[in-house]
Amino acid sequence: MSNTAQRHVGRVQNRFGDFRTSSRIPQGALIYTMDGALPVEFISEGDRIITRAGMRVLRRISGNHMAGFEMGFDGPEVIYADGAEMSV
Repeated sequence: MSNTAQRHVGRVQNRFGDFRTSSRIPQGALIYTMDGALPVEFISEGDRIITRAGMRVLRRISGNHMAGFEMGFDGPEVIYADGAEMSV
């Protein structure tokens, strides 16, 4: 992995600015699913999310448009949001 790619793992650059992804995903961030890229506010439990390790079923999503959203799987995963990798 290049130095540039390493700096962006765990971070997302998008129209909301640069933010740490270990806690919250802002409203409007596009999440890659088996049904295509969807804004995080349209994601629900049971959706199939694309991760670095393959497709995983989303077990938990919580939050709101003000505080952002948190996602949970059976274990730690790296997902793709707004074209960048982020750890959840």
